[in-house]
Amino acid sequence: MTELTYVRPHPKWGVLEYRRFFPKATPLIGGREFRRTLKSKTVTPEAIKRWTQAHEEFEAQLGKAQDGRLYQSPKELAERYRARFMKKEWRPRLTFEEMEGLRDWLATHVPGCSEDTYLEIYDLARDEGRLSTKLGTAKPFQPQFVPPQPALTITGLFDQYEKDRQLSSKSSRQYQHVLREFIHVNGDLPVKDIIAGHIRKLRNALRDSTKKLSVNTINGKKLSALNAVFNWAVEEDLLDVNPAQGVKARGADGKKRKKSQRASFSPDNLRAIFSGDWYEKYGPDSGYYWLPILGLFTGGRNQELAQLVRDDITEENGIWSIRIAELAEGQILKTNSSWRTIPVHDELIRLGFIDYVLQHEGRIFPDFHADRDGYLTGHFSKEFNTYLRKLGMKDKRLVFYSFRHHFSDMARRHIIDEELRDILMGHATGKEGSGRDYGHGHDPDIRANAVRGIKMPVTLDDLGK
Repeated sequence: MTELTYVRPHPKWGVLEYRRFFPKATPLIGGREFRRTLKSKTVTPEAIKRWTQAHEEFEAQLGKAQDGRLYQSPKELAERYRARFMKKEWRPRLTFEEMEGLRDWLATHVPGCSEDTYLEIYDLARDEGRLSTKLGTAKPFQPQFVPPQPALTITGLFDQYEKDRQLSSKSSRQYQHVLREFIHVNGDLPVKDIIAGHIRKLRNALRDSTKKLSVNTINGKKLSALNAVFNWAVEEDLLDVNPAQGVKARGADGKKRKKSQRASFSPDNLRAIFSGDWYEKYGPDSGYYWLPILGLFTGGRNQELAQLVRDDITEENGIWSIRIAELAEGQILKTNSSWRTIPVHDELIRLGFIDYVLQHEGRIFPDFHADRDGYLTGHFSKEFNTYLRKLGMKDKRLVFYSFRHHFSDMARRHIIDEELRDILMGHATGKEGSGRDYGHGHDPDIRANAVRGIKMPVTLDDLGK
């Protein structure tokens, strides 16, 4: 089937239409949107012919508008502007600023336009009662030459996107890497010249590269970044359509790999962790001391726990709780469903966690420092993984995240229902109206009793011994 660009079905009738928008710099052409029907719901030879005619007509009008030749004479300009006033569906009241904007536009885009033309339009607006203020004597008319702006390239587009979306440094590096790959394959093209063929060319280059990228990586990291940027460009009227839409890598991965699943700690693993020299090196005044313990009794991710602040630890009706949120400066969560409240296990209270918290203001673990991506636990993760390997845990699936799997296993073993487990773990339940926002999907007493009922297969009376 022939692929036609700038074509969308009519939202009600389904008939194909050629639809594009003129740039904002040409406001006097009778409306920004250009629409022509192809008189067919499918791509037929006649529809292709009508598409060609519409495309040529749009490009001709756009060329004239950009060159300031859209109107043959100042008189025609005034007549067209007057016609717009006469349309019942378009009768604005012009302010002084709008008339001044019209003056500037005429001077820039319509060669040969004189002060008389501006005054003629002014008189038409005044006679029809379309002026909201008395303009008084018109200012002297001084046509200005504005040099054409250089075309926006994909590099400039990515820069604008990053500034608008305020990407983190990590995300920025990922997007810049995709940009470099695109430029390596296609060059730093003007955005308006980029078509689906350029995206397919990049896809094929990534698929055939010596790195043997998986289909999931190409689609989920590379092409998805381009889609995000081009969708934003369409929203900002920088593009009419997203050239990356629908372009995907398909087929089997060049390098067959199964996603590495993190494993759960066994009781022997836990006894080794909490009796090892980690707790000789770090005492109860250190975040490195508390993070593994919190991981065991909350199932929290290390970043979620390391960024806790004093206000996240609260007591209500005798129940202490840990709030996992991103309300304080620098706090970041993996997903929206990660927002939750976890009751503090009685064993954590017995070990002195609440006493430790009450000694702090602001962040309760000040010994964690953010890296260039804003994450607090980069160094901690490396050191903890080294500690696990030193204890003989050679399986690389055993990491801090294994506490999270273990907590889920224990919650399931103690017959905590699935929805409550999802709430405690910060998983999306997929159930609308369950009231799970911010972890309040169950009564606090129910959640507290559920957590109290979890019995861990290891005691922490002799940490480091």
